[in-house]
Amino acid sequence: MKQVLFPKWGFVTGKTTQFSSDKTHENPIALVHLDAPDTILGAAPTKDFAIMFRNGKTQAPTVIDVDYDSLQIVLGTPNTYAPLGLRITCPAGELGKTYTINFVKHTGLRHERNLWRISVTLKADCTANELAQALVAEFNKLKKAGLDWASGIVLNANGAYVSFNQASHAHKDHFTMQVADGLSGLTITRTNTYQVIRLSCEDIKNLVSEGIANRGANYTYEEGATIYPNAYYDIDPNRSYNLYTLRFAVPRKASKTRDEVVSQLVYIIVDNISGNTDNFCNILDDLIIAKSGS
Repeated sequence: MKQVLFPKWGFVTGKTTQFSSDKTHENPIALVHLDAPDTILGAAPTKDFAIMFRNGKTQAPTVIDVDYDSLQIVLGTPNTYAPLGLRITCPAGELGKTYTINFVKHTGLRHERNLWRISVTLKADCTANELAQALVAEFNKLKKAGLDWASGIVLNANGAYVSFNQASHAHKDHFTMQVADGLSGLTITRTNTYQVIRLSCEDIKNLVSEGIANRGANYTYEEGATIYPNAYYDIDPNRSYNLYTLRFAVPRKASKTRDEVVSQLVYIIVDNISGNTDNFCNILDDLIIAKSGS
């Protein structure tokens, strides 16, 4: 089960009655210990706790119980961009064989197309250098045709080498390269450190769409807006976001001799500009430190 929370205000003091009755702050969030559910936590929890969250200003709060012992929590922040660099060494080409390079997109929404390919089928034997040039020429045909997915990729031939690079930081999609058919089994050498831009606007939309799908809704149309009304359609592409991922077990006693454990994922997405959730995020940061030492 996945849940996506998009808080815009963090409570770190007071009583839960204040949280429930508050109609001023949009998308508030707070933590409480399960054995003291009337008091909002101002420090990292040390035992089983609950996450209180409300969409909007007037809806009833959602309460998610968290098992402290099994909890794993990590923080993801936007990475510094470095383009991916890959290289393959082509073999000598053989008559009748097909040689294929696949381009796989990392970013995008669920069920969106994420794979494209170029293929060359040889009508005669050729050298490794000629095969590398033929593959790049095939790719450049697509690029020249103005296909959007190809605009973010640079493919070059240097002798028998075919090198792959992400074109720029600005391009919205991020790809990697795979080999197939006659190129299968070739070693793909990494020539540059790879850090995809995480937590972009598209990343956040993808997470929210997965959370909506887990509730059995049609997240491609307006029904999704009723479940996450202040997240899916109001994500600001000019802001960057931090992502806290909480994973914990939800034990289910199926019988006296069987114990099924189901894992729950809770994503807490906060923008790192407004400052309205800073104190709450400090609590989560302290929780990360506490759990890393446990």
